[in-house]
Amino acid sequence: MFQSRFWNGAWQVGCLGVGLFGLGLRAHVVGYSPEGTSGRNRACQRADALNTTGLYSLTRNPLYLGNFFLWLGPALFVHDGLLLVIVVQFFWLVHERIVLAEEAYLGEKFGDAYTQWAQVTPVFLPRRSGYVAPTEPFCWRRVVQREYAGLVGLVGTLYLLKACGDWAQYGRLVWDPFWTPLMVLACVVFGILRWTKKWTGRRQPNDH
Repeated sequence: MFQSRFWNGAWQVGCLGVGLFGLGLRAHVVGYSPEGTSGRNRACQRADALNTTGLYSLTRNPLYLGNFFLWLGPALFVHDGLLLVIVVQFFWLVHERIVLAEEAYLGEKFGDAYTQWAQVTPVFLPRRSGYVAPTEPFCWRRVVQREYAGLVGLVGTLYLLKACGDWAQYGRLVWDPFWTPLMVLACVVFGILRWTKKWTGRRQPNDH
């Protein structure tokens, strides 16, 4: 896009930074959230408490805000404005239904407490003031258990896009001095964190 190896590389690293920012948002939310909240509830809704502190004091959906940046990094990576529009549109369509279902559940379970919080807290885009410090201490173990696959997923996606671009341009795979070692490192970190999750899971069998 930039007709420059340096600026194209800088753009790619910037896209990685966008994705890592989203991963950091998710880690912040999960690390400070009480047990039984902010989980990956695929089978049914679950919320043992109403989160209103930390990033939840600025936006009602900080995890999905993190997801947005995780999607945005790869979408920007390929230098295609149309793809960017499609990805943002698809993100909105997917998460809108999830948010509506979750908010209906929270409103029914927590009643006035949820209504009062929702009236002053935006659905998605964070407000500029009103931050309330988390009441829970940060828990790295919870972050490792829930978000350990995010790093390798992000790096793997960008690495695959880079490899496809190189194949389209050169007709072969190219050893990239930045992305290839980074992909290897991400896989190593993934293996370590996966082992750590299993080990801590055995140590804490009742912690989900």
